[in-house]
Amino acid sequence: MVDISGTNESVMLLDKYGKSYTYGDNSKGQAGIGGTSGNVTLQKIRTTEEKNIFIIRAGYKNNYVIDTKGFVYGAGSNEYGQLGNSTYDDSYDFTLVGDRKFEIVPDARTMKQPEQETVRIVANIFNVFNHNERALTDYDWKSSNTDVLTVDNGVLNSQDMGTATITATDKATGAKATALRVVQPLDEQRIENITVNDKAAKVSGENQSAVSVEKNPDGTGTLRITTKASADEISIDGGETYVAGGTLTQDIQLDTNQQYKNQSKSKQWKK
Repeated sequence: MVDISGTNESVMLLDKYGKSYTYGDNSKGQAGIGGTSGNVTLQKIRTTEEKNIFIIRAGYKNNYVIDTKGFVYGAGSNEYGQLGNSTYDDSYDFTLVGDRKFEIVPDARTMKQPEQETVRIVANIFNVFNHNERALTDYDWKSSNTDVLTVDNGVLNSQDMGTATITATDKATGAKATALRVVQPLDEQRIENITVNDKAAKVSGENQSAVSVEKNPDGTGTLRITTKASADEISIDGGETYVAGGTLTQDIQLDTNQQYKNQSKSKQWKK
């Protein structure tokens, strides 16, 4: 053993291979062996994945370890949030310290076919080395429709036209995040951007975008649509009137739930 830490009746040990062991009080699950008990004999700690540990600290109701990548894990009581994982749930295994919420970036996008895209993960995590970016391999990835889109470790490949939802599951915490992808022919992707009151709309489905905004005092919002070609004409009344030049700016009446959805087609934008 190369290190030992003890507090009250909890003891942790670290061997030269980076493996950690514990014995003693486990009334709050602080031993990190998957359950609670009055006392435990010497056992190896449990983490979601095998980790190489280089720092151990035993506490009164909690024990903590830091792996060689700088990530902190804690086990035991979490009555006051002392495990630092954005919950108040006790943990009987060593769980990652840091906010469990994360995002897939971008969270909605239109793709052409074929196209390959590598997404990013944005997470608010704690790392003693300030290495705050998580690897794409830290997550399990799944596509809701592999006929439209496949995903492998955060790398997306469009297969056919349609819509698919990508789900990433954190291997360490079980937390999930989703992202939407719509695969369309390139000649149908006419819209460059859509905003209402300067807030950008996001892709919400095939030929659809959505945005939630605060209404103006008169119940309206300023809609601005820009297409990818200045020769395009834009309509928001089902084709009764068109605006030329590839840009439309118009005050529109917003509905009571402050959500405005649109459908776009080649050289036409329908309300």
